[in-house]
Amino acid sequence: MIPEFRQDGGQFVQTLGRPAIADTGQVTGQVAGQVTGQVTPEVNRVLQVLEAEMTRGEIQERLGLKSRTNFEERYLKPALAARLIEMTIPAKPKSRLQKYRLTDQGRAWVGGKET
Repeated sequence: MIPEFRQDGGQFVQTLGRPAIADTGQVTGQVAGQVTGQVTPEVNRVLQVLEAEMTRGEIQERLGLKSRTNFEERYLKPALAARLIEMTIPAKPKSRLQKYRLTDQGRAWVGGKET
């Protein structure tokens, strides 16, 4: 994306093309729709291995990934932002009992990829 420059009062402001985040921490519907149309290979791998409800560690192990940071940044967060997967305890994202599951949209994506 091309950065946007504007003047605000006496200062110049540069806006980079990052997705807008709502107060709830969820990506806005418009951005989620755009992301869904552009599922990365990493997100696609998450969708393929996710069965029922699984912990972060279980998904990461299934993918054969060792780095938690890499997994969260390249796989988990984009899948959540695209609303292809969801947390089982959204009110407590850092809960030790947190698990992830496919959304209806995620199941549709997987179903469409398998046919």
